[in-house]
Amino acid sequence: MRQINTIRRKSIAFFVFTLISLSYHLGCTKQSETQKAAHSESSAIQTDLKQPITDPVTESLKKIATHFRFAASLEREILKTIRPDFNLPMTQFEILSTVLDQRVGIKKNFARVDCKLFKIEPQNSLYLFFKQCQNPPVRVADVETKIKNQITVHFYTSEWSSVVGQSVVLTAADRVCVLTIEDDKLKRLSCENTNMALDQALDVQELRLKEFVFDQKAEFQVQVSGGFYKNLVEHRKLSLKIPFDGKIKIIEKELKVRDDFAELDRSQKTGTEHIEIQNTQKQPSEGVDGQKSNEEKSKKNNQEDNQESNQDGRKEDKQQEKHTEEGHKEADQESSQHEKSR
Repeated sequence: MRQINTIRRKSIAFFVFTLISLSYHLGCTKQSETQKAAHSESSAIQTDLKQPITDPVTESLKKIATHFRFAASLEREILKTIRPDFNLPMTQFEILSTVLDQRVGIKKNFARVDCKLFKIEPQNSLYLFFKQCQNPPVRVADVETKIKNQITVHFYTSEWSSVVGQSVVLTAADRVCVLTIEDDKLKRLSCENTNMALDQALDVQELRLKEFVFDQKAEFQVQVSGGFYKNLVEHRKLSLKIPFDGKIKIIEKELKVRDDFAELDRSQKTGTEHIEIQNTQKQPSEGVDGQKSNEEKSKKNNQEDNQESNQDGRKEDKQQEKHTEEGHKEADQESSQHEKSR
């Protein structure tokens, strides 16, 4: 009986031990599963925090920045084709593309420009670019994306003197460019009133382009037409055509400029020369006549002086004769008195 009781006690104890061990292992398994789930959730949260938060404005500006970088390279290459000595630090599209790159987080620096502080104010489909180097900020350009697959850029020329030149700022209209986008790529660029001041010595010289077109689908991908101006007058025409395959065609034609003031200047110059010639012709004759008249006057004066001196001499002689006659009379009277007294 004692053996049976001991066996029963051992079996009960083993059963209890087995239950405790099972419950422990089950508890550990559940705890590990919950820990794994919590760890996975926390790691998912961390990965979400590492991902940059993007907004529609930033995404739109990134796309515009890509197109402006390509437009800036086109603009510079076309201007260097026209003038190989073109040495402008930054063009208008290069400045706007740099502003956009800095806005979307791309590290890019400005070259030698008058201002490096810009801000962009989004207004629905319109982006306003401001220069912040003065107070209040100055509005330099507008970028509009209202039409699908089209970007319109309006440059306010009066605020771009450091790029286009002071003479262009005073005389030229605002520049307007239209970019056509297909498959997220720039396919066409067309600009009006592309003006640039050239090296100026004594005269005001400008490059004015009425047509500034890049069309990837056209036979001539680049077409530029305009002229070179001197003192606000066109004196040389320009035509540039760059085909997809072949030679570049660039034509510069010298113009016969009609100067309405040239004849007036010539007439004034000839008039002054004629007057000077007449004066030079009159001066020697007047000199001879003057000498003659002076000689005659001097002769007359000498004659008059001689006459006056002669008259004075005659008067003196007459007076002397009178004195001598009176002296003779007095002497005769005295002698007659002496004779009477005797």
